[in-house]
Amino acid sequence: MAVGLFGGSWLDKKFGTTPWLTGIGLTYGIAAAARAIYRTLKQANRELEELDQKEREARKKFDDAKPPAKK
Repeated sequence: MAVGLFGGSWLDKKFGTTPWLTGIGLTYGIAAAARAIYRTLKQANRELEELDQKEREARKKFDDAKPPAKK
């Protein structure tokens, strides 16, 4: 996000277009940060689902291996 802000600000000073390129750079920076957060959360969720599935399989194996309860 900071790269977009500072890059836009630098380009504004260079071309004299204040505040347009700063705003565009900031917008791109925010979009890039949001995309990175989304991808990280998506990957974490995928890993959590895989772990959950492994735990369910382990519990099922354990339950299947137990002898039946006596009444």
